[in-house]
Amino acid sequence: MTSSEIYIHQHFSEVVGGYEFLSLSLEQVIKLISSDRLPVSSDEKVFESVIRWVKYDLDSRQCVLFQLMQHVRLPLTSMDYILKNVVEEPIIKNCLKCYIYVLEALNTLESEELIPQSIQNKPRHGEKVILVVGGIRSVLNKSLEWFDTRTNLWHIGPELIANFRRSSLVVMNDNFVFAMGGYNYDELPLRSVFVLDISSESPCWQQSVSMLELRESLRVGVIKDNIYAVGGYNITDGNLNSAEVFNFNTQEWRMISNMPIIRLFFAVGVLNDLLYVVGGSDQSRQALNTVDCYNPSTDMWSPVANMCVRRSGAGVGVLYGELYAVGGVNGSDLLSSVEKYSPKTGVWTTMAYLNVPRKSAEVVALDGLLYVIGGVNLTPGLESVECYNPNTNTWAMVTATMNVERFLPRAVAINRPRHFTTC
Repeated sequence: MTSSEIYIHQHFSEVVGGYEFLSLSLEQVIKLISSDRLPVSSDEKVFESVIRWVKYDLDSRQCVLFQLMQHVRLPLTSMDYILKNVVEEPIIKNCLKCYIYVLEALNTLESEELIPQSIQNKPRHGEKVILVVGGIRSVLNKSLEWFDTRTNLWHIGPELIANFRRSSLVVMNDNFVFAMGGYNYDELPLRSVFVLDISSESPCWQQSVSMLELRESLRVGVIKDNIYAVGGYNITDGNLNSAEVFNFNTQEWRMISNMPIIRLFFAVGVLNDLLYVVGGSDQSRQALNTVDCYNPSTDMWSPVANMCVRRSGAGVGVLYGELYAVGGVNGSDLLSSVEKYSPKTGVWTTMAYLNVPRKSAEVVALDGLLYVIGGVNLTPGLESVECYNPNTNTWAMVTATMNVERFLPRAVAINRPRHFTTC
């Protein structure tokens, strides 16, 4: 992108309201509104910019209205907005192809089924937030909150459907959040999987296809259209080294190769379409520095370089093609140390230390930064968050803290939820 194109993307709402936008060519407008990186939480502003541009020179531009409308992602608005603003727009009424396109968007919004993603309903990635659930010692284990890094504010979201603990969280297509496994009020491990469609006008957790095995304290990762559920514990089999995969397209689970060893309190990261299982403890509760890598194309596990430090209960995140292992515990030593693994060199390198030593925290990568969330040190649970900047190799405390202390939280980066109530 040129510097001017970068500016337009970053200041979209301001630019499309100005006079210069009206003089852009058709090709320039299409290039702008077709971008997945527009900083908009819904496409209402995109639709309004198209109408404004066409009306500026209606006689010569009305013939290209449908070309432009195909890049307006109407299912990312709301039914109320479409009925009040799009259906009633005169130049839409006068374009049969446009009107049919609008009706298709309404049908998509009315459907109660999961709609296959297409360019018309593919979320833009301009605005993302961090969604956090659970935490064994949180006041409300069903509680969900999300953090907007741009405003430095936390918001409450829709509660989990049940009081799950030691579950795991993953996001598909930036839009579908899956809560998997854990255990219930009776401390019985679960196969259950629930999904939250954050693009829905009435977002709520719905039951999805259950896993093949009961699992609590599992870890998960996403590679392409597949969710991998690894390890965990259940009453029948004890600690697990088994793993299974869920195909998002076929909605089916199947078993895959077992991990080489049983690990407790390990972490998982995905890098270059490979699944890394990092650290943890063996069955004698000895912290591990070993790392195993799963290749889906061969269904095989292989070891990679050991970490510099033994880490149980560490968090893992991926930035710029490198895998970060953050905090954890080694015996009685609570860790503030951080290291990163480069698959290019096959070497772990020690990085800047956390401000607060912590184990059982969650790590999320967003906008080129790493966020470490919650966990535990000398207190039962932490509400604090730290942010790592790889350009300066420094950690900073985030001034906004969570609404609830969370030990063993689960968190993912998602598209900004348009229909969550903010409170």
